[in-house]
Amino acid sequence: MLQDMNPRTPKTHRIMPQTRRRGNRRYRALVYWFAVLMVAVFGTIAADGLHKGAGIPYVVSTVFFALAVAVIFFVWHRSEGTLSTHSITPSPARPSTGPRCWPPSRSGLPPAT
Repeated sequence: MLQDMNPRTPKTHRIMPQTRRRGNRRYRALVYWFAVLMVAVFGTIAADGLHKGAGIPYVVSTVFFALAVAVIFFVWHRSEGTLSTHSITPSPARPSTGPRCWPPSRSGLPPAT
């Protein structure tokens, strides 16, 4: 059965049950290292695109991305009090925070928020 009839929701999210989407919470080495590999490949492509497409030297893009990661870690540490991944606890499932647009109202206008 379809889970969500909102036309803006990706088809995979409408078809797959909620528990399937969140996935298994246990550590899987193959999945982890595949994600690490994909991040490395994307980073290389992004750096090459900036270097060859925009003429930005590798040193400048390296410093930029290093600062971006430092800011992310700083914000994470301020909000969580630690950078340890062992302290991450998943939040309970909650309904979508966006406005409800489907099904449309009888007037054809979205409901007032």
